[in-house]
Amino acid sequence: MKNHKTCRSELVAQSTFSSITVCPDCNLYHLHIGPMSFRMEADIFQSVAEMIAGCYVKPEPKAANLKAPCVSAVKH
Repeated sequence: MKNHKTCRSELVAQSTFSSITVCPDCNLYHLHIGPMSFRMEADIFQSVAEMIAGCYVKPEPKAANLKAPCVSAVKH
């Protein structure tokens, strides 16, 4: 991570309870979910975004059941 005195936050995406901002100088992304914020380098943010996008399945209007779980327990 590059150290800058002040980050310029540019809004990239926003929803009811979350938002994503980026500092073009630092190339750091800030993921805001409710009261929590996560600051990530671009490659980490891309990995998290791909993981979420790969897991996200919009349920069909009449079928709320997912065929396979997208979340599994991982022990570190």
